[in-house]
Amino acid sequence: MQTKQKLRVNVQYGDKKFKLFPYNTNQEKDLLLLVNFENYTLDDALEICGLSEDIISTLSRDEKVFLLFKYRSISVGDDLNLKFTCSHCGTRNDNTLTIGDMVIPPKENHDYIIDKFKEVTNENIQDFLTINVDDLELDEYSKIFKEVQNSVTKFNFKFPVTCQKCKKNNLINLNKDDDFIIDNMSEETLSSIYKLYNDFVYGSKYTKQDIDTMYPFERQILISLLNKTNEENKK
Repeated sequence: MQTKQKLRVNVQYGDKKFKLFPYNTNQEKDLLLLVNFENYTLDDALEICGLSEDIISTLSRDEKVFLLFKYRSISVGDDLNLKFTCSHCGTRNDNTLTIGDMVIPPKENHDYIIDKFKEVTNENIQDFLTINVDDLELDEYSKIFKEVQNSVTKFNFKFPVTCQKCKKNNLINLNKDDDFIIDNMSEETLSSIYKLYNDFVYGSKYTKQDIDTMYPFERQILISLLNKTNEENKK
């Protein structure tokens, strides 16, 4: 198989810009392996996805969670298969959540405010302003502080999912914990990944190395086409 050009997705929020690339099957397998270790962090997952340590060290937890799910979306897809217990009727559900845009744009926009992505505090508010904080009266400062808070980008990690039994909405928090986040980086398991290796190697012209370089979404398309071909050949 020829070396293919990497797909690049540009991601921007506030004053930050990233160039993300979908992870391949080999990286996906490493993410699945990660949960077998007792001490792992979101930093480890981001490194597997291809983000450098220098960049990771500058990120807040919310940014790390956002970027991991962004990697997941561009590599696997926006549909997330979830198992959850309905908070209304207690029924166990298997449902699909579509990950929407997690970026919450600023509520206000002022020429003198810079959208820096970080928490606004009394100590760092000057970083967000093109005017001098020391020149402000107390009432002006209070007003501008609130304006700054409303003028910075934030993230939303809570999405509604409808219970299949009672039809009521449940809010699913994608920033629940590290295990939940890493578990949902793939629709596969380690066993299913190795089964894919076996099926591809013995049922087609592809090698394990070919599969390792495939993006998950690309692999799924190919599997669908191969299954269709096999079904037609059986007729």
